[in-house]
Amino acid sequence: MLTTASDRFTLVPGDLALLRRGLSHALNDPSSMRTVAAAELYAKRGDRPCGGLHRFGGDGTEATLGAASFSLDERTADLLQTSLPDVLVVKARDEVTADWRRSTFELITSDVHGARVDPLVAAHLIDALFLDTLQSYASSNATGGWLRALDEPGIGVALRLLHERPAARWTVEELARAAAMSRSSFAARFTSVIGLAPMTYLVRHRMHVAAEMLATGNVSTDDAASAVGYETSSAFVKAFRRWFGKTPSEHRRHARGRSG
Repeated sequence: MLTTASDRFTLVPGDLALLRRGLSHALNDPSSMRTVAAAELYAKRGDRPCGGLHRFGGDGTEATLGAASFSLDERTADLLQTSLPDVLVVKARDEVTADWRRSTFELITSDVHGARVDPLVAAHLIDALFLDTLQSYASSNATGGWLRALDEPGIGVALRLLHERPAARWTVEELARAAAMSRSSFAARFTSVIGLAPMTYLVRHRMHVAAEMLATGNVSTDDAASAVGYETSSAFVKAFRRWFGKTPSEHRRHARGRSG
């Protein structure tokens, strides 16, 4: 059982659960057993407070749980945050999917059974499970945003163009042609799926690209402005302040002070 402050999910073999970082949650069986805090579980491990193999419990049926975390760049993390719920539980679509997840999980957790798997191989297998979770969610009727858009040929093409060439002088007409749709149909469908009009989404994407450049690279405001399609720094600074509520210089100082 996966429990958060507002939801409860019953998990069975083959299920995948994706949780937003920092979300308070508990994993337990349906019995009245006391839930033990992670800090308490790892307290006896000394110099290695987390990660690796940990055995815990009594004489009940053995269950193997695997957990992994993902570090994403700010732009990708922001896209996921706007497209995914706090807790995403994906059930296996069919027995084939369940078997694939089960065998992949067994390889990742092979240390439990006395075997060894190369860490690089394990990392790629975890990536595959992560992508399977996103793909399964994107193919459901309940989802929206850019994940859903990737399943739609026309909107997906336009979205990829915006991400590949954020500095280009895009117009709704050009994007509609690339999507093989009429201007009006494209604009309406893009807004319905993504939740933002095409040009608003482009500005949003440009601002996040620029914000990441300023926070992590040795680039000037002029460089960032040029990289996302602004001909003058003044227009870029105005747009950046309108989007984030601070200037590019203020954003750079804050981001670098936080990481320093």
